[in-house]
This record gives sequence, C-alpha cells and structure tokens, in this order.
Amino acid sequence: MKTILNYFQKNPQVLAGHAVNLDKRKTIDKNTGVLMNSNDVLSMYENIAGLTNQMVVAARSGDWDRLSALENQCASAASATLVGTVPALAGNSRLHKLDLLKQILANDRAIGNITEPWMAQLARTMPAPRAHR
Repeated sequence: MKTILNYFQKNPQVLAGHAVNLDKRKTIDKNTGVLMNSNDVLSMYENIAGLTNQMVVAARSGDWDRLSALENQCASAASATLVGTVPALAGNSRLHKLDLLKQILANDRAIGNITEPWMAQLARTMPAPRAHR
C-alpha cells in the first residue's frame, strides 16, 4: 500500500522526539495552494485517522473494493504532508497530533494484520509465473 501510512512507517521520526524538525516547516495545501495553519494540519490528521479507522472496518469485513477506495482517499488527504512541510505545533496541539499519528500507525498495523495473510493465501493459490523462452 502506497499511502501516507507507509510514509509514517518509513519516517518514524515523525512520532519520535525529532518530530519538531518536521513541525518547523509550513505546509501548502496541494488542492488550494493556501498555507495551512495549525488547525488545518490537525484537521488533516483527524481526517486521515478517520479514514484509516474506516479502512480497518473494511478490511475486517473483507470489503476490498471499499478498502482500496479509502486508501486512495487517505493518500489524497495526506498529500499535503508530502508536498510541503508542517507548521510548528506546540502544547496540546502537538500532543493531539502525536496521538493521531499513533492512531494512524495502529490502524495501519491492524490493516496489515488482516491483509498480509490474505495476500499470502492469494499468492499461494495463483499459479507461479512461467519463464519466457
């Protein structure tokens, strides 16, 4: 899955003490071109957390089409973090952001716990590719 969840997994400093380095920059919303403020950033992460919650539900119910659609929505919602940088958050806002990031990662683990065995089973049922001569 190529989503923001993978981004957070590949960039654990976002959750660690180095998050301040990421937070010192500013984010420009890709869709509007407007500089995001702290409330916009928190709203974005809340949206992503909500989408990943829905993704867990879709994965648990085996609704792969819904999971895929939600994954695309999640990637789109998270695109601002990949285009720009995130403005500094302090105090309760920073703690809330970290809680949201932890929730997103926990949801990603839950999705992986469901989809990885399913994908392995699917791979076992498919014929092996033949070498071309």
